[in-house]
Amino acid sequence: VDKPESVHDLESFRPRQPQQFAEPGSWTIAGLPTNFVTRARTHVVSGELSGHTAEVRFIPVRYLRSFGDGSTQSTTARGARWSTPWSSTSTSHTYSDTGVSTVHLVVTFVADYRFSGLDWVRLTGAVTRAAPDLSLRVFAADTVLVASPCGSGEIGCP
Repeated sequence: VDKPESVHDLESFRPRQPQQFAEPGSWTIAGLPTNFVTRARTHVVSGELSGHTAEVRFIPVRYLRSFGDGSTQSTTARGARWSTPWSSTSTSHTYSDTGVSTVHLVVTFVADYRFSGLDWVRLTGAVTRAAPDLSLRVFAADTVLVASPCGSGEIGCP
């Protein structure tokens, strides 16, 4: 059996397409953190490799995101949902300007292979796969005082 050595020997194997989403959704507010999360997990693809039945395991290791405003982020974290809305996370980004931004994500995978249930063997190199672009509308918002904690006319209140 010809043993593959690098990801370039994978022939027809490709990792699944990653997905991305933003919190709070398809919109955000300039000046507040927007949270980005990637759906890309380790997964196995079966097929033929060097003329034999094989499995290839793709493992996501890097996430490169272009936020559409000139900023980029390269991280090993795929992100997680907010525990507190509008909180800053390791995968969040704060937009300065309003408008529409197109967010582009490329995930880098390393790969292992095995024939007929034998041990996994790591291949050299890596392969990338882009997620569908995400269109994000950035709005401006102003804070408005709706009630004073002080009563009307109290001394010491601003």
